[in-house]
Amino acid sequence: MAILYINYYLDCNIELTRPTTYAPDDIAVTPDGAKVFVYANSLGQVLVIDTITHALLARFDAFSNAIAISSDGRRAYIPGFTFTVVDIPSLTARYLKVPDVEASNSKIVLSKDGRIAYIADVYRNILQVVDLENWKLIANVPVGKLDNRHSGLAITPDGN
Repeated sequence: MAILYINYYLDCNIELTRPTTYAPDDIAVTPDGAKVFVYANSLGQVLVIDTITHALLARFDAFSNAIAISSDGRRAYIPGFTFTVVDIPSLTARYLKVPDVEASNSKIVLSKDGRIAYIADVYRNILQVVDLENWKLIANVPVGKLDNRHSGLAITPDGN
């Protein structure tokens, strides 16, 4: 059994205890703290878990180990050869192909307004900038050697 601990914004601890055999790799929590999205590496899926009941609510195929949730809590984005976009209220997914985005082993953050995704592609050592309204690659920015175990992304509070 694995125990998954999440320190949610440093002021609320959520403890989930679930038997795991799927090698959890990345975690994202909805802004209201009600759901946890967990990338299950050995399944190639994202699992959605209720933080109160600990019930498994849904699972979706995913093509990357990175998850970002929009600031309004309505969508979850999992980049990859195909983007997995989860509508959180209905727990349904769409799978979208974005030309030239192939971030299968990556990290992702969203702009404050949720219109832009920044994806660190550790295989190609680039930061990809993706327009989420038009599903287009805006830029590939070389960033030097990335290491999936030690790389991460963050956006400053002012969004600059």
